Amino acid sequence: MEEKNNSPEIEENKDQLNRDGISDESADVGNNEKAEMTDLPEEDGSEEQNMNQDEQVSDSEDETESTETVENETEPEDSREKTRKSIFDIAEITVTSIVMVFIIVSFVFRLASVNGSSMYPTLKDKEILVLSNLFYEPKTGDIIVFQQSDVENRLFDYPLVKRVIATEGQTIEIDFDNWIVKVDGVALDEDYVNYIKGASMKRLDLRDGKIVVPQGCLFVMGDNRNNSTDSRDSRVSFIRKDEVMGRALFRVFPLTKIGVLGK
Repeated sequence: MEEKNNSPEIEENKDQLNRDGISDESADVGNNEKAEMTDLPEEDGSEEQNMNQDEQVSDSEDETESTETVENETEPEDSREKTRKSIFDIAEITVTSIVMVFIIVSFVFRLASVNGSSMYPTLKDKEILVLSNLFYEPKTGDIIVFQQSDVENRLFDYPLVKRVIATEGQTIEIDFDNWIVKVDGVALDEDYVNYIKGASMKRLDLRDGKIVVPQGCLFVMGDNRNNSTDSRDSRVSFIRKDEVMGRALFRVFPLTKIGVLGK
């Protein structure tokens, strides 16, 4: 009797469980659908975020390219500016150098031209010399350039180039027949003279072969002794030291003979 009474209850409980199971399944399905609906917007948001990131990367790349372009455009400008500055510096240095050379040549050095053949074979006609009179004191053997100061009575209107034979206070003795010149009793070694074999040295206006050079004066002669108008000629005579333009130091023309002038 008890078994019969329990059977309906068991069946009722089963029905109740079945209904609860269906409800739970429905609930799970509903929850799953809600979860899926909820997940969908999250996926769309993620895509938008990725798109924004891509746009940011693209913008960053554009900015980088723009910066590189500006830098590339700036570099040639800087290079051109440096080139212009270098050219300006070189031009400035060149002009300054030319001015300095001009000043030095004007105040320290002078140019003079050889006229005629009186200094042959040492110097020839039309050769150009560089002179200096800075702290210069003439001495025997120097090649000098001078200009006679007596405008009315001077023989030449242009500077003359001669060799110093003796200075103030010295005594000169000349053996015209043997081409020997002595200064204070010592014969000069004159390998620069154009000796003429079989001929005597010209006396010109000298009658006495022994001369004392006055104070403040010089006695000069050309190396081409028999074709030179010099201190042996009364129209030239002794040269005052203040008439000396300078000592000839260099020959600068012709170019094939550029060099220092010695004795």
